[in-house]
Amino acid sequence: MLEVNSKEKEIQELKDELFHLYLIDQLLIAKGILLEDAVEEAFNDLKFYWQRNLELFSLKSGDPRLDRMVNIWNQYQCMVTFNFSVKTYVARYTAFDGGLKC
Repeated sequence: MLEVNSKEKEIQELKDELFHLYLIDQLLIAKGILLEDAVEEAFNDLKFYWQRNLELFSLKSGDPRLDRMVNIWNQYQCMVTFNFSVKTYVARYTAFDGGLKC
C-alpha cells in the first residue's frame, strides 16, 4: 500500500511540475507579446519624431542625391552635432566645476 501511495505521489508531483511549467510558459508568451507591443509603440514614436523633424525643411532640386543629402542627412547631422555639443558642454563644465549646482 505504501508503494502505491508513493507512486501516486510521484505522479501528482510530476503533474504539478508540468502545470507550473505550463503556467510559466504562458506567462513568458504574454510578456513577449507585451514586449513586442512596446517595441512597436517605440518604433512608431521614433518614426513620428523623424517625420515631424524632416518635414520642417524640404528641397526639391531635381537631383535626387542632393535632395536626399539636404532633406535627410543634413537634419540628422545637425541633430547629432547639437547633441554632442550639449553633452560635451555639460560633461566639461560639470567635471571641472565640482558637479551640477542648484
